[in-house]
Amino acid sequence: MRDYLKGSRDDLPDALKNSLYRLDSMHMMTKLRPFVHTFLKKASSLFEMYIYTMGERVYALQMAKLLDPGDVYFNSRVIAQGDCTQRHQKGLDVVLGQESAVLILMTQKRYGRDTRRT
Repeated sequence: MRDYLKGSRDDLPDALKNSLYRLDSMHMMTKLRPFVHTFLKKASSLFEMYIYTMGERVYALQMAKLLDPGDVYFNSRVIAQGDCTQRHQKGLDVVLGQESAVLILMTQKRYGRDTRRT
């Protein structure tokens, strides 16, 4: 892995070439989950989707480019840390849509707190 940071994508094993990405402008790497694009394609026919992260906007926009290079699934619906109304906490108040129609998929247990509006 360390060699990849210095080398090119071609140096990676085939299994990682389509899932591991280097975000040079942010000096970091990210790995997309298997079948994420298949999931997004199917989910986009059922839901209006947003990218919602407690990361900074530059990170959110980089992830949007990786997850949705054609801007088909999210249509620039990206919510980042600076958009949140409560410090260090996600809330549905920044999601434009009916609360009864919101489905939340979380990938980290630490964000498993109650997200209902008060």
